Amino acid sequence: ATWYDAGPGRPGRLVLIAHHLLVDGVSWRVLLDDVRHAHEGGAPARHGMSFLTWARTLREADRRDELPHWRRMTPTPALAARPLDPARDTVATAAHHEIQLDADTTRALVTTLPAALRTTPDAVLLTALARAVRDWRGAPRLLVALESHGRPDHVDLSQTVGWFTAVHPLLLDADDDPRAVARRLRAQGDALGHGILTTAGLLDPVAPEIAWNYLGRYTGAPAEEAAWQTPPDAGPLGSGATDAMPLPHALAVDALVRDDRLGIRLTWPGELFTAAEIEQLAGQLRTALLDVAAAPEISALTGGRPIAEVQPLTPLQEVMLRHSRTERPDPYTVQSAFFLTGSLDLDALRAAGDDLLARHPNLGAAFPADLAVVPRSPRPEFRVCDGPAEEVLAADLAEPFDLAAGPLFRLTVIRHHADRFDLVLTSHHVLSDGWSAPRVLTELFALYTARLRGEEPALPAPVPFGDYLAWRAAHEPDLDVWAEELRDLPEGDYLGAADLGPAWQEPAVITFDAPLVAELTRLAVDRGLTRSTLVQGAWSVLLARRSGRADVCFGAMVACRPPELAGVEEIVGLLANTVPVRA
Repeated sequence: ATWYDAGPGRPGRLVLIAHHLLVDGVSWRVLLDDVRHAHEGGAPARHGMSFLTWARTLREADRRDELPHWRRMTPTPALAARPLDPARDTVATAAHHEIQLDADTTRALVTTLPAALRTTPDAVLLTALARAVRDWRGAPRLLVALESHGRPDHVDLSQTVGWFTAVHPLLLDADDDPRAVARRLRAQGDALGHGILTTAGLLDPVAPEIAWNYLGRYTGAPAEEAAWQTPPDAGPLGSGATDAMPLPHALAVDALVRDDRLGIRLTWPGELFTAAEIEQLAGQLRTALLDVAAAPEISALTGGRPIAEVQPLTPLQEVMLRHSRTERPDPYTVQSAFFLTGSLDLDALRAAGDDLLARHPNLGAAFPADLAVVPRSPRPEFRVCDGPAEEVLAADLAEPFDLAAGPLFRLTVIRHHADRFDLVLTSHHVLSDGWSAPRVLTELFALYTARLRGEEPALPAPVPFGDYLAWRAAHEPDLDVWAEELRDLPEGDYLGAADLGPAWQEPAVITFDAPLVAELTRLAVDRGLTRSTLVQGAWSVLLARRSGRADVCFGAMVACRPPELAGVEEIVGLLANTVPVRA
C-alpha cells in the first residue's frame, strides 16, 4: 500500500498492489470497502464462506458425471500463423484494437435481447463473435476460453477475498442464434467442473486460441477527484501486467459497458496476427453485433419507442397477465379514490405523478410479451373530469388498459367544486402489490407537497424493483421440493359447485366481532402460531368438511420479501405470490 500526498488542496491517492494469485476483480471491491470502513472507524462486514473452505470444497468435489459434456469441447482449426509461444508472446508484444457501439445498440445487446430470451449478455455477444470469426476465417465452429467470476450463486462468497476466476472452454457453432448459445451456456452449469476435472487428472485440458470475457457494466469516470473514488484518469480494468508475462491466448476479446456504450477490446501478440487482419475481424464483429441487435424480438418488444430496461416477470405477474389477456372485464384493474378539500394545484399534481414514476420506473412498464418493458422517462396518464363522480369512477374502472403499449397507471381528478375534489388512482395489479399501495400514496403526496414548496422531497432514495429481480435470478426455486409437497394430491372442486360461474365475481366480506378476534389472538399466542396460520387451519377444516376429503389444498398469499435483501420493505412492485398450502 502506497500513499501519495497531493498536498492540502487535493485528495491524495492510495495505491494498492497485490499479486493476481491473491485477488480477483470482485476481491478488489471487497478490499476497498474494508479499507474505507476501517478508515472511518467501522468494522468490515463479514459473512459467507471463507476462501480456505471454498478451496477445500472444490478439491473434494466429485464432478465425474460432467465428463461427457467437457469431452465434447474439442479443438477447432488454428486461426493464428503459428502456435502461441510463452517465451516470445508476452505482454510486451501485445497489440490492441478497440471498437465501440452506440447506446441504443448496446441496450439491445446487453439488456433487451438477454431479457427477452431470459439469458445473459454473454449468449448474445458470443453469437456475434462466432459469426464474425466464420466470416473472417471461414471457421464453422469456434472453441473459446470463457472467463467467469467463479463465484456460484448457491454459495455466499460475496465478502470473500481471493482468486476465484474460472476459465473453461465453450464450443460454438457459427449458425447458432442467441437461444442456442444460451442453451450451450446453461448446459455447463456453474462451469467449475472443467477446472475440477482437469486438476484431478480426469480430463485432458484444451487450449482455445480465443478468450472471451464480458466484464459487465462500469460507471463512467468521475469528472473530478473525490474521496474513495477511482481517479478520473484511471482505467476500469486496473494497471495490467508486467512486460515479461506470457499472453495466455492468441487473441483475447474483452467487452464491457461504460457510459451506456459497449466497448470491445481485441488483444493479440504482434507476431501472430497483423494489424490489418485484426482490423478486418473487428469490422466483421461490428457487423455481426449490429445484425444481432436488429433481431425481430427487439422491434417486437420496443415498438420503436425508446426504452430504459427490459425486466423478467415475477411468478404472479405471469399469472395475472395470462388472465388479463383472455378475460373481460380485466379482473386486475385496481382503482382507489380519495376525497380532497381545499385548493388543488393540478400542474403540481401532474408533476408529482411524473416524479413518482421517475422514482419507480417499473410503475410505467408495458407488457407487449412475457416481459416488462420500461420506457425512458415514463409518465402516468393524467385526466381532469367534471362529470358526476359515480359515472366517472365507473367509466374509469371499466376502461381497459392496453397492456402492450401502456401506461398502466393513471391519475384522475374529479372536480366537484372549487375546493372539493376526488383523486382517483387507477392501475393494473401487475405493477404492484398491496404492500406497495400505501407507499405509492405516501410518496405521491410527499412529491406533491415538495412541488408546491419548490423544494426537494423529504423521501429516502428508492430501492429499485430490479434489486428484487436480481435476487430472484440468483435464487432459483427448488421445484423438487414443491413437487414432493404436492405429490399424489387429488384434483377436484372442494366446494361442490358444478358451475363455477364467471371468472370475476364481487367479493363477499365476512366480519368477526372484536371479542372473537381477541380470543383467537390469545389462542394463537398460546400455541405459538400467527393469526394467519390459525385462520388457514380453520379454512382447511372447512374445506375438508365441505368436500368430504381428508387431504385438501388451497392458495395463500405471501409477501415474497426476503429479509436478506436490503431495503426490501421499501420496494414498490409486484413481489407477492400465491403458493399452495396442503393440509
